[in-house]
Amino acid sequence: MRRHEHGFALVELLVVIAIIAMLVTLLLPAVQSAREAARKTQCANNLKQMGLGIHNYHSAKGDFPPGGITEGPCCNTKSRECWTISILPFIEEQALHDRYDFTAFNEDPENEFVRQAIVPTYMCPSEPQADALDKPESGPGNNLLYRRGSYRCMGGRVLGPENYWDRDNDLPRHWRGVMHVVGVSNLKPEKVKNITDGTSRTLAIGEMATVTHKRRRTFWAYSYLGYNTSVATTQSRSL
Repeated sequence: MRRHEHGFALVELLVVIAIIAMLVTLLLPAVQSAREAARKTQCANNLKQMGLGIHNYHSAKGDFPPGGITEGPCCNTKSRECWTISILPFIEEQALHDRYDFTAFNEDPENEFVRQAIVPTYMCPSEPQADALDKPESGPGNNLLYRRGSYRCMGGRVLGPENYWDRDNDLPRHWRGVMHVVGVSNLKPEKVKNITDGTSRTLAIGEMATVTHKRRRTFWAYSYLGYNTSVATTQSRSL
């Protein structure tokens, strides 16, 4: 009597493997799409948390936080705190806020811990290496390591690179953003009543990333112009 043993033929095995490979190929884009949708949701939620943070700051202090504090002209004057540091207690980062020495400059060794801290709210998970340490390209902190971030506040409208708000100029009052620099040109923090278009129609915080100029990307705790504060440049040279 000959006994028959059952099993897969080589052709059958190859067919099964091919089917599994096709299913995996079809499934991967769906998984990646779902993950990216979750990352986008987290990025949007970060913006919401920061928006609530600046409004709660206004409720507690009477005005919005400054984009940054510079007690002298551009471009090598050391800075003080910036909007992201000011609202730390309002995004559940009180302990980190308490580590910041407000009597020292932003670039001083006393504030190194905060400058290099990872704050998830300030980092969009869709941005590659949003939490890396790097040196900014310019300013008084260009030889120091800062933690990257993904979001910047709107400092206002300008005419061009020579008209930033931290320089001694006389740009129109209504061009100032919600969180511009203070400390020069008699600039003071803004209040809700100054936002004449309404807070729901005014850009306060946006996402900023670049892979081509990595040292010009966002650094969340760097108060110097253009690293966690941006401006809108008009296409016209007339006021």
